[in-house]
Amino acid sequence: MTVKPPGTRGVPHFGAREKYVAITDDAGDRMNVLVHRRGADVPRPRRLVRVITVSRPGASTPTTP
Repeated sequence: MTVKPPGTRGVPHFGAREKYVAITDDAGDRMNVLVHRRGADVPRPRRLVRVITVSRPGASTPTTP
């Protein structure tokens, strides 16, 4: 796995020949990790491999007092 130092906004690549990338998505009310295939030869419909939910509903929504 290739991981850039903190603060470089690097995206970790992993798998055989680093053909996958994991991106966090907290745009909704849950935090998700999206796993995509990398490569210019990968058709767009086949890029998303898996969505992994890592928080319960509302956990990634900011709260204000």
